[in-house]
Amino acid sequence: MPSPRIPLRFAFITGFPGVIARNLTLKILKERSRAKIAVLVQKRELKKAQALLIQWPKAYRDRIEILIGDITYMDLGLSGVEVRRLQESVSHLFHAAGLKDNGNPREAYLAVNVEGVRHVMTLAATFKKLKFALHLSSAFVSGARSGVITEDELSEGQKFRSTYEESKYLGELAALEFSNVLPLSIIRPSIIVGSGQNIPGFPDSIDGLYAFAMWLVAAPSALPIPIDKGAKGPLHLVHLNYVIATMFYLSTLQRAPNTFHIVDPNPLSSYHVFRLIARHAGRTLPTLPVGGLWFKRFLSSGLFSRWAGGSSVSAIGLDHLAVYNSRNTYALLEDSDIKCPPIDTYLDDLIAQVRQDGRHVDLRSKVIELSKSFRRDSLHRRGTSE
Repeated sequence: MPSPRIPLRFAFITGFPGVIARNLTLKILKERSRAKIAVLVQKRELKKAQALLIQWPKAYRDRIEILIGDITYMDLGLSGVEVRRLQESVSHLFHAAGLKDNGNPREAYLAVNVEGVRHVMTLAATFKKLKFALHLSSAFVSGARSGVITEDELSEGQKFRSTYEESKYLGELAALEFSNVLPLSIIRPSIIVGSGQNIPGFPDSIDGLYAFAMWLVAAPSALPIPIDKGAKGPLHLVHLNYVIATMFYLSTLQRAPNTFHIVDPNPLSSYHVFRLIARHAGRTLPTLPVGGLWFKRFLSSGLFSRWAGGSSVSAIGLDHLAVYNSRNTYALLEDSDIKCPPIDTYLDDLIAQVRQDGRHVDLRSKVIELSKSFRRDSLHRRGTSE
């Protein structure tokens, strides 16, 4: 039997105009014609937010209020008047703000992804009409754990592969401190691909699979593609549209709060994903034997970090054998038509998106230099080992 519905009257969304926040906002505006939304925007992101909203119909813009603030401050840096209006109006909270880019100091991750969570939840606990609260976590709170990982597992003595992973884990713990006073659900998406609604003049940072796909498109065809056959770990990708649809659907249902893995139930290995990308990009696979160390050094190089404003592909676990069980998510979506699309259904769109991004032209010369350097290094290592 379908769950009873929650009227979505007034949503408060943090992290705007980030990818998740902006696409969720648009989804709510399209699906709920009477819903109003307050979005939290950092002052430095205001121009970007305004450039996005100007694309939307006036009927949408009239239902959006921009609040300039910062989750690293108590009351999110909002005025007393703004806080009181939220306290009297908000029915739904979506906490989507977070720090992901690589290369930040540990203190920055803790300030945003841990203390920021605590500040948001502390304020939400004063919302008088709150019916639903959602915290955006990450599947990678599991850190370096392997094997089957369930949605009810969090603190299992795991080690972490990055400060980002650790901060998301600590942030989820911070959110759970409020589980007795908030109608709190937690979602844990894996690597999200796709950008949905774009912002003119403000390209998104390049991360994960998108960065690797851009490398494939930018690289001259004569250069080998460094795909390591040893990359047998599942590459946990999930399309943005599936994440947004699941978030929205969850927010409309009257059901017990829970934790949900938002992942592809049938992930391919990293090697097979890279082969698919190469094929869709019109590239051939290399005949040059390349070792796992060579490939990992390529992915962890500073090229993408310097070029893409802090992001890189180093977070991809090439040989990390972890499987994310999604029993709660299956039960949630059982009565819906929401399905996770397999990667081969959206790769063409991903490649097209990359080709339209002018930054791949700037990358071309850097790819040539880097690839030749790694190839010389690889041949040198092979020569010295014989």
